[in-house]
Amino acid sequence: MEIFNELLFNASVLIAFGIFSEILLLKFDLKPSVKNSIQGVVYGLIIIILIFFSYSITEGIFVDGRTVAIIISTLFFGPLAGLITSVIGIVGRILMTENTGTK
Repeated sequence: MEIFNELLFNASVLIAFGIFSEILLLKFDLKPSVKNSIQGVVYGLIIIILIFFSYSITEGIFVDGRTVAIIISTLFFGPLAGLITSVIGIVGRILMTENTGTK
């Protein structure tokens, strides 16, 4: 039951931040490439949040919504947004691994 709660939380974070960022961006008249880049950054930050709330199945095996965030970002906002999201997620994970000493 605990894993269900964690996955539900990850899905809630993805949906809430995704809707919130889209509502904010609707207020501004931006070029599609700029808007998609901003969405890539937003979903990259969502990945950082999801890393903090990942669920550990066993030592070294975690479940979180990182790949889902990358897929959503790429599917809805294009390859540039997906690339930005991926780079932020990779850099964030590397920095967290270095700071916590986790492998």
